[in-house]
Amino acid sequence: MRRFITRKDDVVSSVQAKDLDPMSSTERTVFFHKAPAESSLTIDDLDKENFKSNDSGKSAKTKSESLETQAQNEGDGNDESDSDQFSQSNEIKKLFDQSLGVVKEFKESKMKLMYKHLEEEQQLTKHLNDTLQTNLMTISKLDEALEQRKNQLEIEVKEKTKQILDSEKLSAIGELSARLAHDIKNPLTTIKGTVKLLKTLQGKQIDEYVMKRFEMMDDSIFRISHQVDGVLDYLKKTPLAMEPTSLVHIIKTSIMPLTIPKNIQISLPNTDVMVKCDSIKMEVVFGNIILNAVQAIGDVAGQIYVRYAEKPDFVIIEVADSGQGIPPENLNNIFDPLFTTKQRGTGLGLSSCKNIIEQHGGKISVKNTPTTFTIMLPNLMAKK
Repeated sequence: MRRFITRKDDVVSSVQAKDLDPMSSTERTVFFHKAPAESSLTIDDLDKENFKSNDSGKSAKTKSESLETQAQNEGDGNDESDSDQFSQSNEIKKLFDQSLGVVKEFKESKMKLMYKHLEEEQQLTKHLNDTLQTNLMTISKLDEALEQRKNQLEIEVKEKTKQILDSEKLSAIGELSARLAHDIKNPLTTIKGTVKLLKTLQGKQIDEYVMKRFEMMDDSIFRISHQVDGVLDYLKKTPLAMEPTSLVHIIKTSIMPLTIPKNIQISLPNTDVMVKCDSIKMEVVFGNIILNAVQAIGDVAGQIYVRYAEKPDFVIIEVADSGQGIPPENLNNIFDPLFTTKQRGTGLGLSSCKNIIEQHGGKISVKNTPTTFTIMLPNLMAKK
């Protein structure tokens, strides 16, 4: 049980109570142990005892002194408790400061490790950068050396190619000379015999036999002229005289020197197109291709188709015939110099065609069923 006791008449007690009580009050807190019921005293009982006799007063005084002593002891106990709390506070503060010191030391160690790791990364980055720069310089030097070597090889390849072509031409000329000596000799013999016959028939009527000899002579002259032109077209490469020309006009002009049998029909394009090219050399190309088509058809009825398609970059021209076609084993060799399957051919016609088309910057190819020659020429008119 806790009660507050106020002693207003006792100045000393009030001063002592004020010094002892934390709240600086004259009220004091006194703790009493609960006594047995029959001997328990109340505050009122204690106050009533003050009005009794002196003996009773002494007894009350003694009890009061006992209470004061007990209160003083309790005050001393409170002082000891405050001292213990102060010691505990100091110990807690000490532990807290120690913990802060450990945390601070940990942070400092961590920062040192981070700075050290950062320096190592900077050194590694610098090393990698230096290595990369060195490698780039090495690659640049190797690239320059490779480019120089490439240019040198290109020059060497061009020189070797020229030498090979020259040697091939010389070899072709040697083989062609023997072939021309044989092929030209027979037409010349025919022409010579026809001229002698005409001399014997001077002043007489020309009969069918003589007319036949005239046709043979004309055919022999064409053969000689064709062979000579083929050799010249293959051997010489004159500069191109580029000018816009009608495609239909080129084809018609190339057909004029040829003898087209009545059993063969030539179908030209319905519309025309302007092609920038060397018209004389292109006439040689179409003349050779159409002549091959006529020879492939032979004496049977047949047709030759010429058609074109104009594209943004190329003009595609096709020449197809209804002949028997090219044997598959010869399809890849028909553009080779001196390759021929004909008794009267030189083997230079299609090779000359290929050289002329490539000189124009185009391409030429062939396929069967039906036999079709495809020529691709740059569409210079459209680009202009």
